[in-house]
Amino acid sequence: MHNYYLRANSRLEIETALKDAGFLEPVNFGDDKIIYIEKNEIKIAHVGSIVIEEPIVDENLILIKDTVFDNRWHTNIKTKHELTEEQKQILPIIDPPPKTPKVIF
Repeated sequence: MHNYYLRANSRLEIETALKDAGFLEPVNFGDDKIIYIEKNEIKIAHVGSIVIEEPIVDENLILIKDTVFDNRWHTNIKTKHELTEEQKQILPIIDPPPKTPKVIF
């Protein structure tokens, strides 16, 4: 299995890239509302924003420094097969990958 870490400005951007890369397929339940589900060869974990720096408090639990977030959208994927070069160009892959990912499959 291969892990990849994605980051974009919004979940919509990530989901559009996943569709364009061929990892999401449309399903119509007969009411003309189409939803997209992940194909069998991929697992998707939407993380959202992540904490970059934890808050700092003193001995009296008074906040000294607030939490620092990366408010961009983060998504982790696990695939059965290595990505093709075309998929790598479509997906907003974090390169180099994080050393300590926030979500691990």
